[in-house]
Amino acid sequence: MNNDKQSFVDVYDVGWYIDPLYQGNGYCTEAARAMLYYMFAECDIKKIITGAAIDNIASWKVMEKLGFCRKKEIKKVQYTFLDELTDIYVYTIDRETFLH
Repeated sequence: MNNDKQSFVDVYDVGWYIDPLYQGNGYCTEAARAMLYYMFAECDIKKIITGAAIDNIASWKVMEKLGFCRKKEIKKVQYTFLDELTDIYVYTIDRETFLH
């Protein structure tokens, strides 16, 4: 196996949903930070690749607060539980970036 290539076993996706009654209080950022710490520090996960709908500003702002890097935009893809195709931003973060 070539060590330069990322194994899909080492790459994970994350997501979150906060009830609208509790949005805007920092709960998502706090919970996501704890989840990421656990994933990277305790579970030996090396990298996370995930996405957020472009019109879901709150979600991708949480990712950016936590150190995720926006890599690209993908047009019209099936996304989460939505029936219609959606434009998304793709974000990544690796263990070294998050833990330092």
